[in-house]
Amino acid sequence: MTALAIVMYNLFLLLVRHHHTVLHDIRQGVFVVVLFGIFYGIVRYIQAIPDDAD
Repeated sequence: MTALAIVMYNLFLLLVRHHHTVLHDIRQGVFVVVLFGIFYGIVRYIQAIPDDAD
């Protein structure tokens, strides 16, 4: 959540400073958030797999 807040804050600052490149920056930020979500989902899935303690 902290990383997401930092990303959103930085995107807002870029929006204020650079109006013409905002769309590219927003796409990049959304891409990073999606990648983080996928990574988080994979990690949670791996944690949920039961251990084979033979």
